[in-house]
Formats: sequence, structure tokens, C-alpha cells
Amino acid sequence: MNQLAQLPRVLDATRRSNLLIAAEDDERVEAVGARAVRVRETILTWMFRREKRHDVRSRDVAAEVRHEMAQVVFFAQADGAVGEEHERAAPGQPADRVVRVNPRVHAGRRRELRARRAQLRRDDLRCRSKLLDERAHPSILAILSAPVPPDRTLLDRLNALPAVPFAPGATPVDEPARLRAALGGGPRLLVKRDDAIAFAFGGNKVRKLRLVAARAQAEGADTLITCGGVQSNHARVTAAAAAALGMRCLLVANGVAPDRATANALLARLLGAKIHYVSSRADRAPAMEALAAERIARGERPYVIPLGASTPLGAAALAQAIGELVAQIDPPDVIVHASSSAGTQAGFVAGCRMHGLRTQVIGVSADEPSMVLAGEVRGVLRGIEGLLGASPGVLADARVEVDDGFVGDGYGIPTPASEEALRLCATTEALFLDPTYTAKAMAGLIARVRDGRFTAAQTVLFWHTGGQVGLFA
Repeated sequence: MNQLAQLPRVLDATRRSNLLIAAEDDERVEAVGARAVRVRETILTWMFRREKRHDVRSRDVAAEVRHEMAQVVFFAQADGAVGEEHERAAPGQPADRVVRVNPRVHAGRRRELRARRAQLRRDDLRCRSKLLDERAHPSILAILSAPVPPDRTLLDRLNALPAVPFAPGATPVDEPARLRAALGGGPRLLVKRDDAIAFAFGGNKVRKLRLVAARAQAEGADTLITCGGVQSNHARVTAAAAAALGMRCLLVANGVAPDRATANALLARLLGAKIHYVSSRADRAPAMEALAAERIARGERPYVIPLGASTPLGAAALAQAIGELVAQIDPPDVIVHASSSAGTQAGFVAGCRMHGLRTQVIGVSADEPSMVLAGEVRGVLRGIEGLLGASPGVLADARVEVDDGFVGDGYGIPTPASEEALRLCATTEALFLDPTYTAKAMAGLIARVRDGRFTAAQTVLFWHTGGQVGLFA
């Protein structure tokens, strides 16, 4: 058989018929004409590294954590492809690993690339260094990143979802030039300022409550019930939404009632919420169910909002936010944000997919291991498909990238990197982050800039999801 060259990694979508398929042969980059190939995609979860760290939820037992990234990998099936005249591939012969294509042999001939679910082996882990790195080959990235049409049907359904107009209008996009200079250059940096939403001290939770509260109103609810930590941003915004709509609010918080309420806990009380404390995270959902049953028995109409409003409906609000963003600026190459209860990341991923963007969405975990959180994100994506009447897999097959390398010792526990990020943003841009979420997410962005994992030609947007009230806890 002829020696075949290896395809580069492909980032997240099926190739359109008018695109070129990049291939590498003897250290030269060539392109296979679109008519020579038919391509489908499959998602491979690629393991980058393993590390040992302490997980507070496993009572300080060292836990093995896998850092993963979803990748698109092609598998080939030869269809009578001819190499030299005396060589012929057996029809239907499958490749057993990453697709290999020789543009000199197969250009202009019929060559079918069929996708299937990949199985990782030890050899696969060792061969990562052989994969073509898009950072070193911007021309290949350009070929593979051509725009695709937005899905107008899904976007129309998304934008037709009823909403309560809490602080309507777009949040600003700032360019932190001094922060970029402090990092020694690198990609163009932008910040989407959801911390500047003018309702209840802002944050991305306001976006979620616009849709979720509208659903509660439509169902005739008179009480909102939700849960979170003692200093939950989501609980604060839910209490504000209830107050603004003339509803009651019941909050279930895991932890000990503080002697003196501060920050979000203080604001929730000022907004009239009644707070019920439970001993652990696992106790929150049963406590909400019990409160709802009690209120129903009284003749009230409670509406239960899960943690973080990270339901398909809540996540849809962040998909809408992508539309707001692309109306303001050209789509960024990368979005970096804090990720915890899966809804925000699912919304961003769904929004990018529906708008036909090639934007890479990186969720920096505030607590969960990457495998766990990525699975939760995919679950919410499937829920958004159901909400909007989309075909299965249209959204859930999108690339989901979670980085759990900045969690540190656990949820809400600062790290040296997050403390540096918090100070650096404050001193260079007067930009306030919060210790639990956005400081760790910014630490992840800063590390990638310093490591050269973004190019100077890229635009990287940090989505500030708010939470700065936590500075006063």
C-alpha cells in the first residue's frame, strides 16, 4: 500500500462541499479537492494529561483527573483508490485510526471518508505529538475554519422564547489593552461585561432569570424556590426576580447560617427571601421538593428552579447572548468563561453552533472534574434540542471543552493563580472579578496566553459572568 499522510485535527463541524480538505505529506501541506472526498464527522475525546490532586468532595483523597478535549477525527474507507499502477486498495478497507490521505494519489479520484466512534488505545495517546498542530499551521486552520450558514429555523425559535425584560439591552464589550500589555502581548483580548447588567448587581444569572421567570409567570407561579451556596449569585438574582415580579422567594442554602449576613446572603435577605439551611449539597434538592410540597398544601403555586437555573430554558438565554455578541463585534476565535453548573457553557456552545460560528468555547471549571462537567453540558445541550425542536445531535454533538486545571483545592477556595488574576485585572483595568468563578477562569486565560497557546492573530474574548458581590463576603 502507498504511504499515506496524516490529516490535521479538525475542530468541530462537517466540511461543506465547497471546502478543501487539508492533508500533510512529507512535511508539506497540500489540499485535496472537495470533489475527491465526502466527509462526515465523529467526536473523539482526546486525553491530554493526567494529574493527581486532592478533591475536597472525596474528603481529601487523591483523585485522578483527566483533562480532555473533544475533537473531530475522521476514519477512512478506501473505495478502489489507486496508488501506483500496480497498487490498489481493497474496496471497503477501513482505517483503524486517524484518517490518512495522500493528496498526490487521491486528488481527483473518488475517496470516501466515513466517521465512526473512535476507541482510544495506548498507542493513540503516544501519537499526539504527530498530529498537525493548528497553531503552527494557520493556513490549515483557515481552511478548516470557513464559516457555515446559521440555522435560521432554530434561531427564530430561540429568539421567540418569552422573556421578562430585566435590564434589557446589550452589555458592553471592552478591550483590556493594559492587561494585554501586562501579559507581554499575545492575542487580541476582549471582555464581554455581563457584570455590568443593571439589575440586582448583574451577572449572567440575570439572563437566565429573564426566561425562567417568564415561564414561572406563564404557569401562574406566586413563589420561586431555588438553591445554592450561602453566597450564591443565582440565589441573589432569583430573589431579585421574585421581588420585581411580586412573588415570594424561598432559598435552600447548603452551609451554616452566618452570624452576620454579608454580600449575596445580605442582598437575598434585603430582597425578602426566606433562607433555609441544609448541611450538604446532596440535601438541597430534597429540601426544595419538601418546601414545594408544603406550599402546594397551603394553596400556593411554587415554581422550583434547579441549581444555577441550568436548565435547557436557562441555558437558552446564553445562546441568545451569542446573538447579542455577534451583533456587536466580529465573532471571536475563542470564548473563555467560568463553568460550574453546565448551563452557561451549554448556552454558549449551542449559540455558536446555531449561528454557524467556528468559535472555540473553553469553560474553566470552578469545581467539577472535566469529564463530569462536560457530560453535564452535553445533557443540557440535548435538553436545548428538545426545547427548540431540533434534531438529536444537532447541538449535543458540538465540541465541549472543559479545563479543570484551575480548581485548586476546591470550590470557592482561592489559588495563587486566581489571586494574581484578580489583582492584575483590578490594577490594570479596574475590572473586578470574583474569587469563586471569574478569577479562576481568568487565571486559565492568562496561563494560556503566557504558554503561547493562542496566536497573535487570534481574538480571545473573556465572558465576565459577574459575581463581584462575592468580594464582600
